Amino acid sequence: MLNPNPTQAKVTLTYMTEAGPKALDKTIPPNSRASYSMASDIGAADASIKVTSDVPVVAERSMYRNNRREGSCSIGATAPAKDFFLAEGATGYDVGFTTYVLVQNPQTPPTTYPSPIRPLPAR
Repeated sequence: MLNPNPTQAKVTLTYMTEAGPKALDKTIPPNSRASYSMASDIGAADASIKVTSDVPVVAERSMYRNNRREGSCSIGATAPAKDFFLAEGATGYDVGFTTYVLVQNPQTPPTTYPSPIRPLPAR
């Protein structure tokens, strides 16, 4: 989380787990960056995260391994939307990585997610 503001940011991280949401309040000092560990906050669990703040902040999802020599990072969406376009993705042939599309529904009613992945035409 990046707080580019001259005042502190009061942030709520809501972890959306299979057992239900778990909200935690955090404070980010002015003009600074903070990292939070899901393992420390909620233990070993699968979750997506909803971020709310009293001032504008930048949220990203970073994952590391191999003593931080390998990792990935993606910026969070600024608002729910009906359409998103993802820049990269590959499945079905040896590209050396696996692509996942992560979708969160922070609303109470369930929603249907039509998969955007379609087979490639025969060549």
